[in-house]
Amino acid sequence: MPYHHKDSEIFKTKEEEAKEKIKRKPSKMSMFERPKVKLTDKDMKKLKDHSKLHDGGMKGKHMRNMVRLMRMGMTFSKAHKEAVRLDKTSKKSK
Repeated sequence: MPYHHKDSEIFKTKEEEAKEKIKRKPSKMSMFERPKVKLTDKDMKKLKDHSKLHDGGMKGKHMRNMVRLMRMGMTFSKAHKEAVRLDKTSKKSK
């Protein structure tokens, strides 16, 4: 048994382990650390058609947000809702 550990640190009860799991909530940054998904040709075509409805085309902030969100694994509709929400918050801060 290592000399630098206390017995209480080595032998934890299930209740203590459960409490530790509750304390460790994922941060908001974990959303951006997810593995990126490659977008299919069908997704890119849908995004390009949609970009015609927004200022800046594919280079606009809304479309860049959508591409980023879809690469994180969101569907087109979920990514669009989140991008719209991000657009509104960025307009409020201006």
